[in-house]
Amino acid sequence: MNKVLSSTKLVIEKSKHVKINKDKIEEFSKNFHHGDVNHWLSEAPLDFSKLNEEEILNFLLVYSTIGFCYWGAQPWSIKYNEKTHQGSFGMISAIMKAHENGTKILDPKYRSQIHQKEFFKMLELGQNNKIHLFGERLKFLNESGQVIIDR
Repeated sequence: MNKVLSSTKLVIEKSKHVKINKDKIEEFSKNFHHGDVNHWLSEAPLDFSKLNEEEILNFLLVYSTIGFCYWGAQPWSIKYNEKTHQGSFGMISAIMKAHENGTKILDPKYRSQIHQKEFFKMLELGQNNKIHLFGERLKFLNESGQVIIDR
């Protein structure tokens, strides 16, 4: 049994006020048409058609690695294609903008060696534009590039 199932087993078995209706799950699964749902990438404020398959995979890896935690009283933002984006779409925009401006952010070797100053510039950080966990994002970006190189 996997960790999620085993860690929730007691709650599922002892729950008094919430039950899982397995018949309804099966009914939903049979009638669900994924074509009716847009993938989050299709809602993103950019055009992925300019990227080849390898670049898209690296783009998604970069985003998955550094695309987290956007809280704060003054949200981090980035300007891309004459619009200001925050949160997840801000990070997607920052990655694409960097790529379009010639930064090799989709190259694992570059990611494994990107320095704080370069990453700071890529995220357009400054006095009035800060992002939480900057150091952790940079560390994860370096590590993800190194793992791709090593394996």
